[in-house]
Amino acid sequence: GAAPEPPPPPPPAAEPAVNGHEKLLADLGAFADGERAAHAENHAQQDETPGGTTP
Repeated sequence: GAAPEPPPPPPPAAEPAVNGHEKLLADLGAFADGERAAHAENHAQQDETPGGTTP
């Protein structure tokens, strides 16, 4: 037999969905901050190595 169709997704105007989305954005923001810090450390280490952009 065919598998039953999944239930339709909840309307985007639902309040819990909005709260969940805001939390997701906050988590993504924290993750982005961590990525920026990691990249900044990597670039700082690379800049300390000699012979970077010499003609």
